[in-house]
Amino acid sequence: MPAYLAGDIDAVAYAGQAGITAADIAKGKGDAAGTGLHFYADFRTQYVAMDTFNPPFDDVRVRQAFAKSVDREAIAQSAMRDQGSPAYSMLMPGFHAAIPEPLKVYQDYNPDEAKQLLADAGYPDGAGFPEVELTTYSSAPRPLLEALRAGWKETLGVTVNINMVDYGLYAEGRGKHELTMLYEGYQFDFPDASHLLDMWAQGSRFPWVNEEFQALVEEANFLVGDDAKRIELYHEAEKILCEEVGGIFLLNDLRAQFWKPYLVGKSLQPNKDGIVAFRGNKLGLTDFTIYITKDVENYR
Repeated sequence: MPAYLAGDIDAVAYAGQAGITAADIAKGKGDAAGTGLHFYADFRTQYVAMDTFNPPFDDVRVRQAFAKSVDREAIAQSAMRDQGSPAYSMLMPGFHAAIPEPLKVYQDYNPDEAKQLLADAGYPDGAGFPEVELTTYSSAPRPLLEALRAGWKETLGVTVNINMVDYGLYAEGRGKHELTMLYEGYQFDFPDASHLLDMWAQGSRFPWVNEEFQALVEEANFLVGDDAKRIELYHEAEKILCEEVGGIFLLNDLRAQFWKPYLVGKSLQPNKDGIVAFRGNKLGLTDFTIYITKDVENYR
């Protein structure tokens, strides 16, 4: 960043790895055009999964109450310091088959509805609800976890204890379905909805199973020659995942990067979903064309 600000280099593209700090982002937001600040979604979703095979999360009303107690907008701005955007589904905006806005209703922040759902499940104002533990790996974002815990306590009156452990222990507990609640983030390996939705099927990774969801995902996964139909099937499946709260979807990762206003090119122009080809931490995996123009004020 010092080299960029001094005009020695034209871009800083590795968010979190090249000296880009929260202060740089805050300053850049005040004058995004002048500083050359840009964000892109990194197609990584953060979420909480629960043991739906056993109480208390075997009751969908409890899961819905927890989901609707998360103020994602506030968490994105405060705990995550503008390095995450609210997520209400597994598939991020711009990803294959994503329809985030229509799904928002199922997990949108609504504390009054959350209180009522928990009361309907037999725990008015959290009375009688057991203390539960949320387990995650030691490198997980502590401010986010604390914000979740505080929100659940304030809205529902329930106590969630945070347990951060070595990743090996965490993965073992997840694999054996020994964790009542867990937090993690997952980034795509290839840009197709089959990858990110299939991980919620069959109850192999998380203790949640829905036969209709599984059937829809399996049909779409093996459907050839009709992508529109595949997408329709994935839409139906993800609606079930969100409504039944197989997971509580929290945030999509946002990456900050800077480039000078005299850098231009199609790779820097957002498509209809706001996605640019120039993605700092994926430069080895993408093709891009950028050039310097003199047709910009303050061209050096």
